[in-house]
Amino acid sequence: MPKNKTGFLLIFLLIIPVLLQAQAEGNETRKGHLRYWEGGVAFGPSVFMGDVKYYRFAPAQGEWRFASGISFGRRFSEIFGLRGTALAGKLAGRQKNGNHRMESRYKELSLSGVLYPGNFFGKNRNNRVIQPYLVAGIGLVFYNTNLYTLNPAKQIKKSGNKTEGILILGLGIDFRMNNQWSVSIESANRGVNSDYMDLVRSGFPYDVYNITSVSIKYRFGIIRYHRPSRYPMVTKQKNTAR
Repeated sequence: MPKNKTGFLLIFLLIIPVLLQAQAEGNETRKGHLRYWEGGVAFGPSVFMGDVKYYRFAPAQGEWRFASGISFGRRFSEIFGLRGTALAGKLAGRQKNGNHRMESRYKELSLSGVLYPGNFFGKNRNNRVIQPYLVAGIGLVFYNTNLYTLNPAKQIKKSGNKTEGILILGLGIDFRMNNQWSVSIESANRGVNSDYMDLVRSGFPYDVYNITSVSIKYRFGIIRYHRPSRYPMVTKQKNTAR
Protein backbone atom coordinates (compact mmCIF):
# COMPACT_ATOMS: atom_id res chain seq x y z
CA MET A 1 0.00 0.00 0.00
CA PRO A 2 1.45 3.45 -0.90
CA LYS A 3 2.74 5.54 1.98
CA ASN A 4 0.12 8.30 1.65
CA LYS A 5 -2.74 5.78 1.72
CA THR A 6 -1.34 4.22 4.88
CA GLY A 7 -1.20 7.62 6.55
CA PHE A 8 -4.73 8.34 5.38
CA LEU A 9 -6.09 5.23 7.10
CA LEU A 10 -4.05 5.66 10.29
CA ILE A 11 -5.11 9.28 10.87
CA PHE A 12 -8.78 8.47 10.24
CA LEU A 13 -8.61 5.67 12.81
CA LEU A 14 -7.11 8.13 15.29
CA ILE A 15 -10.02 10.54 14.81
CA ILE A 16 -12.55 8.02 16.18
CA PRO A 17 -11.10 7.79 19.72
CA VAL A 18 -10.75 11.56 19.83
CA LEU A 19 -14.48 11.88 19.23
CA LEU A 20 -15.32 9.16 21.73
CA GLN A 21 -13.32 10.88 24.47
CA ALA A 22 -14.28 14.45 23.55
CA GLN A 23 -16.43 14.92 26.64
CA ALA A 24 -15.51 13.48 30.02
CA GLU A 25 -18.95 13.72 31.56
CA GLY A 26 -20.25 11.06 29.19
CA ASN A 27 -24.01 11.09 28.74
CA GLU A 28 -24.82 13.51 31.52
CA THR A 29 -26.25 16.84 30.40
CA ARG A 30 -28.54 19.53 31.61
CA LYS A 31 -32.27 18.91 31.34
CA GLY A 32 -33.86 19.57 27.97
CA HIS A 33 -30.78 18.89 25.80
CA LEU A 34 -30.61 16.36 23.00
CA ARG A 35 -27.42 14.40 22.25
CA TYR A 36 -26.61 11.85 19.59
CA TRP A 37 -23.94 10.31 17.37
CA GLU A 38 -24.18 10.94 13.64
CA GLY A 39 -22.70 9.32 10.54
CA GLY A 40 -23.16 10.25 6.92
CA VAL A 41 -21.99 10.41 3.32
CA ALA A 42 -21.22 13.58 1.37
CA PHE A 43 -20.70 14.37 -2.31
CA GLY A 44 -20.44 17.47 -4.50
CA PRO A 45 -18.27 19.68 -6.72
CA SER A 46 -14.61 20.35 -5.90
CA VAL A 47 -13.11 23.63 -7.21
CA PHE A 48 -9.52 24.89 -7.14
CA MET A 49 -8.79 28.57 -6.36
CA GLY A 50 -5.03 28.88 -6.73
CA ASP A 51 -2.61 30.30 -9.32
CA VAL A 52 -3.59 28.03 -12.22
CA LYS A 53 -7.18 29.25 -12.63
CA TYR A 54 -9.17 30.94 -15.39
CA TYR A 55 -11.32 33.20 -13.20
CA ARG A 56 -10.28 34.43 -9.77
CA PHE A 57 -13.24 32.99 -7.82
CA ALA A 58 -15.79 31.28 -10.10
CA PRO A 59 -14.92 28.02 -11.88
CA ALA A 60 -14.67 28.10 -15.68
CA GLN A 61 -15.83 25.38 -18.04
CA GLY A 62 -13.57 22.37 -17.62
CA GLU A 63 -12.54 23.25 -14.05
CA TRP A 64 -15.39 21.42 -12.26
CA ARG A 65 -14.37 18.24 -10.49
CA PHE A 66 -16.03 15.92 -7.94
CA ALA A 67 -15.40 14.94 -4.32
CA SER A 68 -17.09 12.44 -1.99
CA GLY A 69 -16.53 11.07 1.48
CA ILE A 70 -17.84 9.99 4.87
CA SER A 71 -18.22 11.71 8.24
CA PHE A 72 -18.69 10.62 11.83
CA GLY A 73 -19.42 12.95 14.73
CA ARG A 74 -21.11 13.80 17.99
CA ARG A 75 -23.75 16.45 18.65
CA PHE A 76 -23.16 17.56 22.24
CA SER A 77 -26.03 20.05 22.48
CA GLU A 78 -28.37 22.08 20.32
CA ILE A 79 -25.49 24.58 19.86
CA PHE A 80 -22.28 22.59 19.28
CA GLY A 81 -21.04 19.42 17.58
CA LEU A 82 -17.74 17.81 16.58
CA ARG A 83 -17.06 15.65 13.52
CA GLY A 84 -14.31 13.81 11.69
CA THR A 85 -14.38 13.64 7.89
CA ALA A 86 -12.55 11.61 5.24
CA LEU A 87 -12.84 12.81 1.63
CA ALA A 88 -11.35 12.02 -1.77
CA GLY A 89 -11.62 14.12 -4.91
CA LYS A 90 -10.01 15.83 -7.88
CA LEU A 91 -9.05 19.42 -8.79
CA ALA A 92 -8.38 21.12 -12.12
CA GLY A 93 -7.50 24.56 -13.45
CA ARG A 94 -6.16 26.43 -16.46
CA GLN A 95 -4.66 29.88 -16.81
CA LYS A 96 -6.54 32.65 -18.60
CA ASN A 97 -3.46 34.67 -19.50
CA GLY A 98 -0.87 31.92 -19.34
CA ASN A 99 0.03 28.60 -20.91
CA HIS A 100 -0.57 26.15 -18.05
CA ARG A 101 -3.23 23.79 -16.81
CA MET A 102 -3.18 21.44 -13.83
CA GLU A 103 -4.86 18.23 -12.69
CA SER A 104 -4.72 16.96 -9.11
CA ARG A 105 -6.02 14.03 -7.10
CA TYR A 106 -6.32 14.34 -3.34
CA LYS A 107 -7.47 12.71 -0.13
CA GLU A 108 -8.41 14.72 2.92
CA LEU A 109 -8.75 14.01 6.65
CA SER A 110 -10.13 16.64 9.01
CA LEU A 111 -11.56 17.31 12.44
CA SER A 112 -14.07 20.17 12.66
CA GLY A 113 -16.28 21.94 15.15
CA VAL A 114 -19.84 22.79 14.10
CA LEU A 115 -21.63 25.78 15.65
CA TYR A 116 -25.39 26.43 15.37
CA PRO A 117 -25.69 30.17 16.22
CA GLY A 118 -29.43 30.29 15.60
CA ASN A 119 -29.98 27.90 18.50
CA PHE A 120 -28.63 30.31 21.10
CA PHE A 121 -32.12 31.81 21.30
CA GLY A 122 -35.75 30.75 21.14
CA LYS A 123 -37.78 27.72 22.10
CA ASN A 124 -38.00 24.20 20.73
CA ARG A 125 -34.34 24.29 19.68
CA ASN A 126 -34.01 20.49 19.59
CA ASN A 127 -36.74 19.99 16.99
CA ARG A 128 -36.16 22.75 14.44
CA VAL A 129 -36.51 21.55 10.86
CA ILE A 130 -33.97 24.04 9.44
CA GLN A 131 -30.73 24.81 11.30
CA PRO A 132 -28.00 27.03 9.74
CA TYR A 133 -24.48 26.35 11.01
CA LEU A 134 -20.83 27.43 10.82
CA VAL A 135 -17.96 24.97 10.48
CA ALA A 136 -14.26 25.42 11.27
CA GLY A 137 -11.54 22.80 11.44
CA ILE A 138 -8.06 21.58 10.68
CA GLY A 139 -6.78 18.59 8.76
CA LEU A 140 -4.37 17.09 6.27
CA VAL A 141 -4.55 16.86 2.48
CA PHE A 142 -2.62 14.16 0.58
CA TYR A 143 -2.30 15.16 -3.08
CA ASN A 144 -0.61 14.35 -6.36
CA THR A 145 -0.55 17.13 -9.00
CA ASN A 146 0.48 17.21 -12.66
CA LEU A 147 1.19 20.47 -14.53
CA TYR A 148 0.83 20.74 -18.32
CA THR A 149 1.41 23.35 -21.01
CA LEU A 150 -1.52 24.18 -23.28
CA ASN A 151 0.51 24.80 -26.44
CA PRO A 152 2.16 22.43 -27.02
CA ALA A 153 0.07 20.07 -24.87
CA LYS A 154 2.57 18.20 -22.72
CA GLN A 155 3.33 17.47 -19.07
CA ILE A 156 6.14 19.60 -17.64
CA LYS A 157 5.98 18.97 -13.86
CA LYS A 158 4.60 16.49 -11.35
CA SER A 159 4.52 16.81 -7.58
CA GLY A 160 4.54 13.15 -6.58
CA ASN A 161 2.76 12.28 -3.33
CA LYS A 162 2.70 15.34 -1.04
CA THR A 163 1.08 16.10 2.34
CA GLU A 164 0.08 19.53 3.65
CA GLY A 165 -1.97 20.91 6.52
CA ILE A 166 -5.29 22.61 5.80
CA LEU A 167 -7.57 25.10 7.58
CA ILE A 168 -11.31 24.71 6.94
CA LEU A 169 -13.90 27.51 7.14
CA GLY A 170 -17.45 27.30 5.84
CA LEU A 171 -21.18 27.37 6.43
CA GLY A 172 -24.15 25.12 5.83
CA ILE A 173 -27.80 24.34 6.50
CA ASP A 174 -29.23 21.21 8.15
CA PHE A 175 -32.68 19.99 7.10
CA ARG A 176 -34.20 17.51 9.55
CA MET A 177 -36.29 14.85 7.79
CA ASN A 178 -37.29 12.98 10.96
CA ASN A 179 -35.71 11.96 14.28
CA GLN A 180 -33.06 9.80 12.56
CA TRP A 181 -32.41 11.26 9.09
CA SER A 182 -31.22 14.71 7.97
CA VAL A 183 -29.86 16.33 4.81
CA SER A 184 -27.23 19.10 4.80
CA ILE A 185 -25.95 21.54 2.19
CA GLU A 186 -22.48 22.89 2.98
CA SER A 187 -19.82 25.01 1.28
CA ALA A 188 -16.36 25.27 2.87
CA ASN A 189 -12.99 26.58 1.71
CA ARG A 190 -9.76 24.76 2.49
CA GLY A 191 -6.66 26.91 2.89
CA VAL A 192 -3.57 24.81 2.10
CA ASN A 193 -0.34 25.48 3.97
CA SER A 194 1.53 25.84 0.69
CA ASP A 195 1.50 27.92 -2.50
CA TYR A 196 2.72 24.97 -4.54
CA MET A 197 -0.25 22.60 -4.70
CA ASP A 198 -0.66 23.57 -8.40
CA LEU A 199 3.16 23.60 -8.96
CA VAL A 200 3.09 27.36 -9.68
CA ARG A 201 4.12 30.00 -7.13
CA SER A 202 2.78 33.55 -6.77
CA GLY A 203 2.82 36.33 -4.20
CA PHE A 204 0.03 34.79 -2.06
CA PRO A 205 1.53 32.13 0.27
CA TYR A 206 -1.44 29.71 0.25
CA ASP A 207 -3.50 27.78 -2.27
CA VAL A 208 -7.24 27.32 -1.66
CA TYR A 209 -9.86 24.84 -2.82
CA ASN A 210 -13.58 24.63 -2.15
CA ILE A 211 -15.96 21.71 -1.66
CA THR A 212 -19.71 22.34 -1.86
CA SER A 213 -21.50 19.19 -0.82
CA VAL A 214 -24.81 17.56 -0.08
CA SER A 215 -24.73 15.22 2.93
CA ILE A 216 -27.15 12.51 3.99
CA LYS A 217 -26.79 11.76 7.70
CA TYR A 218 -28.20 9.25 10.16
CA ARG A 219 -28.49 9.82 13.91
CA PHE A 220 -28.06 7.05 16.47
CA GLY A 221 -27.55 6.73 20.21
CA ILE A 222 -30.08 9.50 20.76
CA ILE A 223 -30.38 10.60 24.39
CA ARG A 224 -33.16 13.01 25.28
CA TYR A 225 -33.40 14.45 28.78
CA HIS A 226 -36.87 15.45 29.90
CA ARG A 227 -37.62 17.87 32.66
CA PRO A 228 -38.98 16.13 35.74
CA SER A 229 -42.65 16.44 36.53
CA ARG A 230 -43.53 19.36 38.76
CA TYR A 231 -45.86 17.23 40.81
CA PRO A 232 -44.46 13.76 41.62
CA MET A 233 -46.86 10.84 41.52
CA VAL A 234 -48.01 9.60 44.93
CA THR A 235 -49.02 5.95 45.20
CA LYS A 236 -51.57 5.07 47.83
CA GLN A 237 -50.50 2.03 49.82
CA LYS A 238 -52.96 -0.51 51.18
CA ASN A 239 -53.31 -0.48 54.98
CA THR A 240 -52.27 -3.93 56.18
CA ALA A 241 -52.48 -3.15 59.90
CA ARG A 242 -54.94 -5.23 61.92
